[in-house]
Amino acid sequence: MGKLFVFGAAIDQQLFVLAAIGILNSVISVWYYFGVTRLVFFGQGQDESPIQAGWVMNAVVAVTLAMTLLIALYGQPFINFANESAQILAAVY
Repeated sequence: MGKLFVFGAAIDQQLFVLAAIGILNSVISVWYYFGVTRLVFFGQGQDESPIQAGWVMNAVVAVTLAMTLLIALYGQPFINFANESAQILAAVY
């Protein structure tokens, strides 16, 4: 959605070449990422053995899960911190 607004603003300001370049780059990126997605879901892997996660990977996943749940269930302090940080940065610059 953000790109749509940026391209719309460029067209409103009559920056047609800039909008066309941006749209062309977006089409190229969609073609590229769909190619990667196609390979991920429909391509054949060379090695189909199950992945063995070590204790470090399990610890990282557990910490990430805990932080995600903490932010999802108790998010107001994080929102306040982000707002205060933005105000400090706005005052500095």
